Amino acid sequence: MQRERLALIAIAVSVAAMFSAAAACAQGLQDFGLVGLSPLWKQIRDIKDKAEVKRIENTRVCNISVPLAGSANEAADASESDWKATLASYDEWEADYQTRSLFRQPLVQAGDEKGKQKYIRQRKAGTSQRTMQLFAYAFYLRAMYRNGKYAETASAAESAIQKFHLSPSFHQLDLAETSGTYLTDETNANAIFLYARLGRITGASTDADKFLSIVRYLDIRDELLSTIKLGFFIGEDDDNDILESAAGLATAAMSGALGVLPRAAIKASWIQRDGGQAQGFVVFRGKRSNTFQISFGGGGEPPPPANDNKSAASPNGPERPMLLAPGRNSPASGGLGSYANADILSAGILAASEAKAAYRRFVDSRLVEYSSSEMALFDIQKDGDSYSISFAKPGGDKTGDPAAAMQRFTLQSAEMKALGGTGTLPADHPMSPFIDQLKEAALVEYSNPFMSADNDNEFRASADQFSFGLQRALPKKQVYRDSLSDQTKSIVSNLGAHLVGDANDYVAIIADTSFKVTDYKIVQNIRSSLIQAGIPIQKGVQGDNKEKNVILITAHSDEEFAKFVDALGGAGSFKNSYVIVNSCETPVTRRIAEKITGQYGAKAAFVYEGTIPAENVSQMIESMAKTVKEKSKQKLVDFLRGLTAAQGLTGIWSVS
Repeated sequence: MQRERLALIAIAVSVAAMFSAAAACAQGLQDFGLVGLSPLWKQIRDIKDKAEVKRIENTRVCNISVPLAGSANEAADASESDWKATLASYDEWEADYQTRSLFRQPLVQAGDEKGKQKYIRQRKAGTSQRTMQLFAYAFYLRAMYRNGKYAETASAAESAIQKFHLSPSFHQLDLAETSGTYLTDETNANAIFLYARLGRITGASTDADKFLSIVRYLDIRDELLSTIKLGFFIGEDDDNDILESAAGLATAAMSGALGVLPRAAIKASWIQRDGGQAQGFVVFRGKRSNTFQISFGGGGEPPPPANDNKSAASPNGPERPMLLAPGRNSPASGGLGSYANADILSAGILAASEAKAAYRRFVDSRLVEYSSSEMALFDIQKDGDSYSISFAKPGGDKTGDPAAAMQRFTLQSAEMKALGGTGTLPADHPMSPFIDQLKEAALVEYSNPFMSADNDNEFRASADQFSFGLQRALPKKQVYRDSLSDQTKSIVSNLGAHLVGDANDYVAIIADTSFKVTDYKIVQNIRSSLIQAGIPIQKGVQGDNKEKNVILITAHSDEEFAKFVDALGGAGSFKNSYVIVNSCETPVTRRIAEKITGQYGAKAAFVYEGTIPAENVSQMIESMAKTVKEKSKQKLVDFLRGLTAAQGLTGIWSVS
């Protein structure tokens, strides 16, 4: 494939539209948006019936029979200018053909040029105007692309797609196409889509633009495989080059080196180590979430023990894609970002079943490796109409096949709904006695790689619904959410032992101006309760609160709350602290909790489920302030769990 580039082109990609379309895709363990490679391109349909041969000759055109303007006799000999003139002539020739047919004039006349005569004969035989136009466009784009006019190729192809209302399609080649160039409309339409994508990829002025263009190519690659297989337009080696570029650029995207949008184009990624071999897996976002397997050679540092969901900065709020500094390990990567400079030995797209199996192996290995007598990691995935919950067995073999050390349970949709609503787990459900076997271990929801990119995808929604419901069903158990890192185990252990302490172990931060005027009395009551208990109230956004319990009280909207958290976090107010988030009227998103713990260094953040009225927050703070002194020797996790239950609320800790 030619490598020349233009100095500057504008990439015609609506990334926002691509991402919103992807959000509509099904998400869950059963497929998480993946599809298998189509086998159609591997099969050539034979043609033996003479009548069908004749019909093909009459309704399609080929290298020899396609009408051409100018001196060229065959498609293979036509230049870019020949094809441009041909396309311009087709409208004129079609008008004459229609006029002559209407007035019963001779269709082919002595003054007609050779190309026009062929055109009219093809139309009379049964070939449609559209068929000849699509054939001509496909080869016009081919010539333009080979001349290095990549931006023009993409623009012309995109115009043709709109003009003819084309869509890429799965298509099985027949013998007439492979041996006689009698191309179908489907093949020519796919060729036009192929050049629309190739022009953007090869002509991209930056690696970021190239990567986003490749993601769009991957969205329709499955449909284009039969056209690629022909070898008329590009070769399979060229397609392989694109796949290798996708793999290499994906590591750079995950490291943050390519900017915000390329990072957001990756739905999930992880590293699986088998002996000394590192295998990277990347799930691309888009209409179709293709999963790449990448084999790495030297050049990359080993990833940290675990960083599957390490939080990163969000540019403008909790709902926006995350902005990562170049070279920084990315969330949900399992260390993929650290392989940005590694050699890529091979790269390929996995079929759905292979991708699912690889993902399951990775998650199982995480649960087995990091679960202990103090911390029982669990994973939840939507699997069709049910939910699959996985725990590592207590005392399971950490050296063998991870799957053999797993205990899996199934919750039907109705059971999940009941658990998420009233916190009801059937007494005879097999999960109940298993959890009893875990004894004092905290139940820690594993933040799997798919939880990194969206705030509200099915993976997050399922896990949070289960975790909050489990806490209600098991009020004496500690249920946490993690962003798994090498510090998670020690943080969980320390949090479990962390005492309520006295007033000096607390600091309150109140966003007074965020409350409504009608809530003025509530704010007064909160302040009065804190002052009476001797709990200091921080002025401004900056504070040294290491090892303290930070009571954050706000009634901000989503956007303002995110800015408030960023201001406090940026000023160091959360560093090495335990943050108790009291957000009135605005639900605390998972992203906010992860920013507090990951990006801004808090050891843990306590958050409520859903939206909490200001009155409940006031009662919670007043009750906390009154009882801190008498409960000083009690564990903080137990203390808060009791207070929230008394208010009819549910809260859990997010740990880093």
